[in-house]
Amino acid sequence: MATSRVLEVIDGLATVFDAAAALDGVTILKAWEILPEGELEHVFVAWDGDPGNVEEASAESVIEWPGLSPTSRTEDGTVECAATVWTGDQTATDATLTRVYAILGACEDALRANPSLSSSIALQAKITNTALRVEQSTQGFRATVPFTVSFMSSI
Repeated sequence: MATSRVLEVIDGLATVFDAAAALDGVTILKAWEILPEGELEHVFVAWDGDPGNVEEASAESVIEWPGLSPTSRTEDGTVECAATVWTGDQTATDATLTRVYAILGACEDALRANPSLSSSIALQAKITNTALRVEQSTQGFRATVPFTVSFMSSI
């Protein structure tokens, strides 16, 4: 019997985002995968896109045992994700910010179209929190929208 659905949700998110036509050309990566050089648009699954943020959890969940059943459980959890766009130069543009939100919108559309992440078990996932971070450095301008995917599942 599965202890948690967290890894299944992470894999499902990466698969759903990778299959979304609106995300063609966007690199979809799980937190532990190596970032390819030269790619300017990304969606990270199980990472909030902040290299300095090592304190926050990539995913969290709470498991409950409804009633007196020794086998039936439910799990509510979250997976941290992020959409990022690099410009490659030091010019911050409205187009960069617009693009990062378009990527977020494509992720949300993909989840609305497939909230079960094609899972065979009872599972629902949705985006529940977002933020905006901008960074300008000698390497260029980066816009990042970290977002939280919340899920409910039976185990």
